[in-house]
Amino acid sequence: MKGKFLVAVSVFALALALIAVPTTHSIAGDKIAVVVLDLDAVNVKAGDAIVISDRVRLAIFKTGTYKLVDRKLLESAIRELKLPQTGLSEKELVKLGDFLQAQKIISGQFSLMGETHTISLQILDIRTATIENMASKQCYRCDTQALFALASSAAMELLQITGSQPEPPPTPPTPPTPPAPPAPDYVVPPQPHQPLQPLQPPPVSGKSAKQLYDMATNESDINKRIQFYQQSISLDPNYAPAHNDLAVDLLDLNRVDEAIRYLQNALRIDPNYSYAHNNLGYAYRRQGKLPQAAVEFQTALRIDPNYATAHNNLGKVYLDQGNPSGALREFEAASRIKPKKADYIFNIGRAQKRLKNYEASVKAYLKCLEIDPDYIDAYYNLADLYADMGNKDAAIYYFQKYIQKETRPSEQKWVEKAKSRIQQLRGL
Repeated sequence: MKGKFLVAVSVFALALALIAVPTTHSIAGDKIAVVVLDLDAVNVKAGDAIVISDRVRLAIFKTGTYKLVDRKLLESAIRELKLPQTGLSEKELVKLGDFLQAQKIISGQFSLMGETHTISLQILDIRTATIENMASKQCYRCDTQALFALASSAAMELLQITGSQPEPPPTPPTPPTPPAPPAPDYVVPPQPHQPLQPLQPPPVSGKSAKQLYDMATNESDINKRIQFYQQSISLDPNYAPAHNDLAVDLLDLNRVDEAIRYLQNALRIDPNYSYAHNNLGYAYRRQGKLPQAAVEFQTALRIDPNYATAHNNLGKVYLDQGNPSGALREFEAASRIKPKKADYIFNIGRAQKRLKNYEASVKAYLKCLEIDPDYIDAYYNLADLYADMGNKDAAIYYFQKYIQKETRPSEQKWVEKAKSRIQQLRGL
């Protein structure tokens, strides 16, 4: 197995030498100039991801439609532009593509969950800064040759919408080599230092995309949910709910860039998918992209004016932008739709304080606590508000209530701050 791996790399190195770009920042010829980044490695070795990336490049090169930017030129551009090696944002991808005078840029990830490998790719048009297509392929208990075929298949699926040539005929399989220690250094074995299990069909074979989606929604383990969503998408790439729900789980894991890709894909499938617009706005806000976030929340509300969550999220963006009046309007709209939602009333209190409507802010926080007596942050904000109003006794009371209720380890610094505020209010 190790010998086959070295041969594959050597063949690809020769191919790269044949397609190297001769100029510094430009690409000649009539072919489509494309940058193919190394795939992000998720639960796999970085070296394995690089090899799979090279197989993607080779498949693209063989179409005869695309001219690849030379790897050395790409690495030089990344250094010169001071970009991260992995996880580039769309803005950074466009910047890199412009610098290299490319027309397209391909990125993605190579991941392993359990015993299932996934290759996910996207192609971005540099001129329009839009993702033209996405592809995701999975393989259960793959050996090296199966992963190489998977990489080629993912590349061909990715290029279908962008006018690629048909996939070249597959190379005849090489006879298997009898297993021998040490374990292959390319494919990550299921257990350290154990040989790979023979290729077997996934345990969910025979399931439809909808069935896999339903399995995901009923699964409590987030990693298993993600795997089911990915399998559902691989069977039906046009099933928008799977893209959306997968993105929600990725956001929970702080994999924001990946989540955005799936949400954009959901919206290409269904532009009127209000939940996906809301979730994309949430992801943009996580990245600090407030104008883009506002647009997505506003779009969700044009589709569904009674979408309370989108009203609330748009209000948060307005607060971030220093627009408390706009924020209050959205929080109140959310609260009219769902009057018993403590979050919305709490945010009304925040907006009223920003507007220096202290009595209205107090009223909102007290109403929030009436609905949910365990809404811990309301105690601190109420105490802080009373302190600003000069009501020391009420401030001390609510700071003490906050200290009693706050048990979250991440919030202990605020407990200490509340204790300090009490001492200050008592003149100690």
